[in-house]
Formats: sequence, structure tokens, C-alpha cells
Amino acid sequence: MSVINKLYEKGILYGVSVTVTREFFYVNVDGAAEPCPFSPYSDTNLNDTSLIQALKSPLFKELNETGMLVGEHEGGCLLFEKSSEVRKIVNTPKMFPNNSEL
Repeated sequence: MSVINKLYEKGILYGVSVTVTREFFYVNVDGAAEPCPFSPYSDTNLNDTSLIQALKSPLFKELNETGMLVGEHEGGCLLFEKSSEVRKIVNTPKMFPNNSEL
């Protein structure tokens, strides 16, 4: 089982977004720092900034301050379930950047 599958399973088992635990964030193949591999939003890229600065990005700060990472849901990615609210935070959302049809 891949690490991604384990993280997703953990979210389902505990009924919370695994990003709530603040145990990880995701860096996609292009270097974009994302809160979750299942919710591919980014406002910073590790090719252009340091890891510490990426973690202090406006997106990560807003997600933590607004409480968007908490709430009742059926497991999986809470941010994916709240994609319309996340898009309001991110001016240029990168949802499924490799497949615009999804």
C-alpha cells in the first residue's frame, strides 16, 4: 500500500482530514506546496522559496486560521469537500492541474 493510500485510509478511519493533525503537507512533482495530495491547491512553490516560507504562505495561514481543516465529515479530504470555499481563498486555484477535465 502506498503512503498516499495509507494517509487517505487514516483520514477515513479517524473521520478527519489528515491535514488537521498537521503531520504533513504535500509537494507535487512541480514543486508546489499543497495542504493535501487530494486537494491540490497551492500559492507557493519550493522551486522559488524556502520550506519555512512555504509553510508560512498565505494559503496555509488562512486554512489554519479559518478553521477550514476541522469539521464533521465522512472521512477523506475535508478540503476537497470544501473546494468552493478553498477557491475563495486561493485566487488562482490549481485544482487537478494535470487534468483540466476533472
